Amino acid sequence: MVKLRPYVVAVNHVTGCPRLESGQGGRRQGHRRCAPGCERVTKGWEVDLALRLPDGTPIRERVKAPVTGKSAALRWAQVDTHTFDTAVQQAPVHHALPAIHFNGGPPSIVGHGTAW
Repeated sequence: MVKLRPYVVAVNHVTGCPRLESGQGGRRQGHRRCAPGCERVTKGWEVDLALRLPDGTPIRERVKAPVTGKSAALRWAQVDTHTFDTAVQQAPVHHALPAIHFNGGPPSIVGHGTAW
């Protein structure tokens, strides 16, 4: 799953903003939002990639897109996700090999009959 949002580099707070006047970003008083006049300074787009490996392990990564346009950032994220999916599908699967024991004679494989 791919999500896009503006990449915020700074917030210019106005006088009277609850997040500016109280410590902890305004969270101590329960304020989650800035005042109406506060301005977010953005620079490009942030891509939020949420993927799941074949074994069920979730992966979530947030990165800044190397392109400037919104549609270009979405295309970049989709190509990046497709490349990751292809690499995971083509990765070799490592199977457990049977244990080999050397008892002073010819090697014997656990769980198999002897050939000689």
